[in-house]
Amino acid sequence: AIAMTDDALMDKYFNGDDFTDEEIRKGLRQGIADGVIVPVCSSAFSLGHGIEGLMDLLITYVPTPLEHGPYYGFNEQNEHIERVSVVDAPMSAFVFKTMVDPFIGKISIMKVVTGKINSGTEVLNERTGKMEKLGKLFFLRGKNQLELNYAEAGDIVAVAKLQYTLSGDTLCDKSDEIRYLPLDYPEPSYFIAIEAVDKGDEEKMGTGLNRLREEDPSFIVTRNTETHQTLLGGQGEIQLSIIMAKLKDRFGVSVRTVPQKIAYRETIKGRSDVQGKHKKQS
Repeated sequence: AIAMTDDALMDKYFNGDDFTDEEIRKGLRQGIADGVIVPVCSSAFSLGHGIEGLMDLLITYVPTPLEHGPYYGFNEQNEHIERVSVVDAPMSAFVFKTMVDPFIGKISIMKVVTGKINSGTEVLNERTGKMEKLGKLFFLRGKNQLELNYAEAGDIVAVAKLQYTLSGDTLCDKSDEIRYLPLDYPEPSYFIAIEAVDKGDEEKMGTGLNRLREEDPSFIVTRNTETHQTLLGGQGEIQLSIIMAKLKDRFGVSVRTVPQKIAYRETIKGRSDVQGKHKKQS
C-alpha cells in the first residue's frame, strides 16, 4: 500500500529492497492524505488505553488542514467553485454537527475552511440568506468548553444559540458567498408508532423531537392523518431507542411504542345495476 503512493517506492518494492523508516513515514502520510490508506487503531476508552497512540498517529501521519486538497462548493450563481484552506482569504465555515443542550440550548460545531472568524461578528447563512451573529467561540474538550476570541482556517470550533443554522449549512462572508456540498443523509428505512405515556406530554414530545432533529437530521417525525399516529422513522431499532431515551433524559418526556395501524384500502372490482325506493313519511 505504501509503495502504491509513489513510483520510486514502487520500483524499490519490485526490486525487493527494504524501505527506510523515513520512506515508510512519507508513504503512509501520502497514502492517508490521498485516502488510499485508512489506518485502524485499537483502544479502550474507559481504561484510557490506546488514546496516546491514536493522537500520535494523527499528529505524525494525518495531514494538517492546510495540506488538505481543495474544498468544492457553489457560488451564488450556482457555479462550481473550489476553495483552499488558507487563513488569508474571506471567511467560510461548514457546520457539520449540532448538539442540543437543555441548559445552553443549541450548539453548532463547525470547521473553519477559509479565513478567520472572530467572536461577536456577523456572518451569512448561505442556505437561509440571513445574517447570524456569532456569540462566544469555544473548543469542546469533553464536557469542558475552552473559550477563544477567534478561530482560523483548519480549526474545529463550536458556537451556541445560532438562530437559523442547522447541520450541513455553510456560514460565510456576505461579500464572498459559497455553499459547500451538504451532508448526505440516508432515507429512513424503519418506522415505529409512538405516543406519550402521559397524554398531557404530547406537546412536549413534539417540541423535544423537533429539537432532537436539529441534532440528528437522519431521522424523521411524521403525523399520519388517517390513523392519527405519530411515526418515528430512522435507520434501525437502536437509533430510535436512543432518540426515545434522549427524550426522557433531556426533556422529561416518557414515550412508548404502540402497534402501528395500517390504513387499508378497498377497490371496487365489479359492476352492478340495482333499483331502490326510498319512502319517507310526510
